[in-house]
Amino acid sequence: FRSVHFLARPHIFTLALLSFSMWMIETDRDGSANPRRIWLLIPLALVWTNLHGGFLVLVAVLGLTAAGTALEALFTDAPLREKNWAPTIRYGILTAGCAAVSLVNPYGWGLHQHVLAYLRSDWIQNVIQEFQSPSFRAENMKQFEILMFLGLIVVGDLVRRKRFAEPLWILFFAYEALSSARHVPVFAAVAVPVVAMTVSGWWETLTANASKKSLVGIIRSE
Repeated sequence: FRSVHFLARPHIFTLALLSFSMWMIETDRDGSANPRRIWLLIPLALVWTNLHGGFLVLVAVLGLTAAGTALEALFTDAPLREKNWAPTIRYGILTAGCAAVSLVNPYGWGLHQHVLAYLRSDWIQNVIQEFQSPSFRAENMKQFEILMFLGLIVVGDLVRRKRFAEPLWILFFAYEALSSARHVPVFAAVAVPVVAMTVSGWWETLTANASKKSLVGIIRSE
């Protein structure tokens, strides 16, 4: 990750606010947070927009979450009329709300046009290395490679358990990271918490019946 240009200070705001946003979304999805707290993402999006152009990441995450919760509702065993579409509506409104407040900036819609043109610029993609696909021959990309493979394994497990929002996050941002090395830290901020929680769950399941005197039991008790 050291190859990414962290000297551009506004990028730090995006990475920090993205990590905070992912924590809010995850705690909202697992029910451990006050359900009203998630709406703070809308004023957060307003602040984020006026700090750095990476605010579009939040809109993308919320849109993917809305799509994922729709799939989760669709694949439940309940009859169509009894399926729980409330989370989909909730995240759909959040997506629209964050997108709407992002227009509150000195340039209005012009900011969005500039960001999209910047990301699609052939000149930038051909000349600036961090906008090109990552080189896996570089030693500092090994961590990304390992995380990506772990993420794909986790995606399979989550889909098997009929959780679709997190797999959509991982797949979308893995694609973005493979397209541009600049997006690797964004992929890491999204994927690491999901991978960590899933792997932790695997460990708990595998060691649940381990003897407290065994090596695994000792490690588990620490």
